[in-house]
Amino acid sequence: MHRVGVLHAFVTGVSRFNPGARVEELKGRLKRHDVLQNAYLIARRIGAPDRVAGELAAMSQRRLDTKSFEWASNSSVFIYYRGCGQETTRRLHRERSETLCVMEEVNCHIEWQTGILAEECRRIGISGVLPSQAYRDKLVEAYNEADLILCPSRFVAKSFEAKGFAPAKLLVNNFGLSAPTNAPSKATAKD
Repeated sequence: MHRVGVLHAFVTGVSRFNPGARVEELKGRLKRHDVLQNAYLIARRIGAPDRVAGELAAMSQRRLDTKSFEWASNSSVFIYYRGCGQETTRRLHRERSETLCVMEEVNCHIEWQTGILAEECRRIGISGVLPSQAYRDKLVEAYNEADLILCPSRFVAKSFEAKGFAPAKLLVNNFGLSAPTNAPSKATAKD
């Protein structure tokens, strides 16, 4: 988006200490809010209880959501990662903003995902690893509030369709690379 001149702002919680987070070319468009995300990463690294790390992660997402509104309300499209834009989407819809709200979902529909996990847990005899009902309810609510859902594969889109979402609400943008047209054939062993 930046390269084609349509990026208004890039609001991120990605840790500034992550080597992949260096995006100098964005200059004044980068809005970094990573303090809570860094606290979450530290909590994970030192072995803090899951509930502590989980609350830090949730606080980080809420902070990103709050900070996104300022920029989203002055944009024509607001693209956000799941969990980090639901309140901004609600506010934009309440204020009858013309901003299109697009939630990026990297996994299949949460209920589809939970079904797969539950089946695998039953199969191997473990318990206690499924997402909570409150978390699932929040994600389903977010799915419904988004104007569009950006899916990284046709499989992800199909999981939403199976849960009643109209194909018109789902945008598929596959992750990955196209195979090069001049790819070398299989390597041969050298003598």
